[in-house]
Amino acid sequence: MRLLFWRRRTVRREAEAVSRLGAVMAAVSRSEAWHIDQHRAWRRVAGVALAGQALTIAALVAWMGMRETVYVAVATDPAGRTLPIVSAEAAGADDEVGFMLTWTVAAVTEAFTMGFHDYRMRVEGVRKRFTDDGYDSYRRMLEQSLVFQRVGSQGQAVSAVARGAPVLLQVRHFENGGVGYEVAFPLLLTFWRGEDERVEEKLRAKALVMRLSRSERLDGIAVALLHLTREARR
Repeated sequence: MRLLFWRRRTVRREAEAVSRLGAVMAAVSRSEAWHIDQHRAWRRVAGVALAGQALTIAALVAWMGMRETVYVAVATDPAGRTLPIVSAEAAGADDEVGFMLTWTVAAVTEAFTMGFHDYRMRVEGVRKRFTDDGYDSYRRMLEQSLVFQRVGSQGQAVSAVARGAPVLLQVRHFENGGVGYEVAFPLLLTFWRGEDERVEEKLRAKALVMRLSRSERLDGIAVALLHLTREARR
């Protein structure tokens, strides 16, 4: 009887052990199945992401192939400021004209602002604003208008300011391929003798500004011709 009881207990324990092992194996199996499902899900997500990137790249390549390439050139002056570069075919574009008009007013007013102590340095300093022929005509204008005499000999000072906005009269295309801009604006010259005595002259400035290569003039433009005429007194 004892032997039979012992065998029954052993069989029962073995059955319980097998049952627990089966439960463990089932749990392991379920865990492995869950991890496999997760892995497959992540693979599907990665596949969708790669397909999206491939479509994006293909769309960009197709867009770049259909779109005309636009090259942008940039130049800078000695101070590091950017300067516009416009092709001769695009002469007269708004961006270029705005820069050119502002530049012209600054060049002319600088050319006619000087004092007894620095007029030689200032006259030489504006050479870069003119073409070679334009600078020679500018020097002759200073002599003929008696600016040199009034500043150099009589010890006066002269300052120039624009009295109004500059106007682009026309864009000229020359046979040699050159491009020029005719600009006009009202100008006020003030001659000073001492602190209180001054004489004002109201003038009209008209300049021909030529496009040049950056190797000739860093600004890409220079005054080739400059006329000053007195306004009729009213």
